[in-house]
Amino acid sequence: MKLKLSFSLLCIFLAASCLNTEAQNTNLSAFTIKSNYTGILNSSLVDTTGKYGSNSFEAAFEIPLYKHFFKNSENKTGFWDVSFQNNDAISSLNIDFLNRDIRLLNIGFGLRGLYFTGNKNCWLTRLNFSYQGDEHNIGLSTPRFSGTLLFNRIVNRGFTYHLGLAYRYSFGIASVLPVAGIKYQITEKWKLFLSVPFYTSIQYKVNNRLLLSAKIHPSGTMSYFSNNDKLFGCSQNTLMFRKRATTFSLDAKYKINSFLSVNGDIGREGSRKIYFSDIRTEINKEPHNYFTSAIRSAWFINIGFIIKLDKKRNPSPNNDEFIDYSDDGFEY
Repeated sequence: MKLKLSFSLLCIFLAASCLNTEAQNTNLSAFTIKSNYTGILNSSLVDTTGKYGSNSFEAAFEIPLYKHFFKNSENKTGFWDVSFQNNDAISSLNIDFLNRDIRLLNIGFGLRGLYFTGNKNCWLTRLNFSYQGDEHNIGLSTPRFSGTLLFNRIVNRGFTYHLGLAYRYSFGIASVLPVAGIKYQITEKWKLFLSVPFYTSIQYKVNNRLLLSAKIHPSGTMSYFSNNDKLFGCSQNTLMFRKRATTFSLDAKYKINSFLSVNGDIGREGSRKIYFSDIRTEINKEPHNYFTSAIRSAWFINIGFIIKLDKKRNPSPNNDEFIDYSDDGFEY
C-alpha cells in the first residue's frame, strides 16, 4: 500500500514539476476541476428478493503539462497538447440481501494527449491507471489499465469522423473494441455525436451559455469486493463485483461565466444486471459468476460543476476548419 501510494504521489509531483517548467514559455490549456454526484433510485432485483440502489460522488482534475504550437508546410498552426488527469470516486451500494452496504472506491490517474497537424487530421489518446475496490482491499489490488487511441478527420467545419481502438471496461469485462463515429453539425443550433459502440447523443445549443442534449450509452463497472461473509458458498477472500446497464439521459450544461459551469442530468438505467464473479480479467472473456441477477430499470439524477481556471483559446486560429475536441461533449 505504501509503495503504491508513493508511486501515485511521485506521478503527481512529476506532473506539477512539468507544469511549472512549461508555464513560463507555452500557452497551456486550462487547469480544470470537476465534481459530480449521482443518485440511482432503489429498484427490485428480478432473480432474488430485495432491491438495489446507489449513490456516488466523483471529483476529478486535469493539469495541463505541455502545449507546443508549430507551423506546418502550408503555414497553418498545429499543436501538441498533453495533460495529467486524476479521477477519484466513492460509491455506496445498497443490495438488500447483503448484511452491509458496499462502499467502493476508485482512484485513477493518467495522461491525455492530442496532436493536431494544422490541416484536417488530429490524433487523440488517453492512458489511465486506476485502483478499484472496497475499503478493505483498495490497497491490495494491482492498478488497472485502460486506454484509447483515435484518429480524427476534420472534413469541414460541420463534419468530422473518427476511427480507433479502445481498451475499456464499459461492458463489465476487459474489452478491446474498435471505435468509429462522427460529429455532425445539423444546423447552427443542433449537433449530432455518434461513437460506436459507446454512445449516441444529440445536442441543442440554446444560447452561448446553455446546452441541452439527449444521450444513450452503455455503462459498466468492475471492482474488488471483500468476501468477509463467504457469500454464495465461495471460500475466496476477494470477489469481483460487476454491473452492466444501458443509460438514457437528458442533460443540461449552463455556463455561469468564463470559468464556472454547472451541469445536471436526469435519466433512466435499463437492461441492468449485477454480478459477483471470480477475479479473472481475461480480455473479452466473461469470468465465472457465483451470483447474477437482473435489476428492474430505475431513474437517476446527476448534478455537478466544472471549474476552468484559465480560458482556452482557439487551438487553430489560422485554419478554415474549427476543432472543438474537449468542451462540447466529444468523449473518447
